[in-house]
Amino acid sequence: QAMKAMLKSWDKQFPGRLETIFTSLQNVAPSQLADRQLFDFIGLMRSQDSATPAAAPEAELDILSL
Repeated sequence: QAMKAMLKSWDKQFPGRLETIFTSLQNVAPSQLADRQLFDFIGLMRSQDSATPAAAPEAELDILSL
């Protein structure tokens, strides 16, 4: 019940949010699931360039304020 009310509230307050969430859930890659049976994380090779971030974020993102 609480989840249904939250989703209904989101849909009213932010039209299109639910569609975006459910579309995103359909586009998940195996590497994003952190499941070792679906993706070979151990065999992943790290390039020398990946140690240095391309661009450092200027400020931390507040992911909880949607």
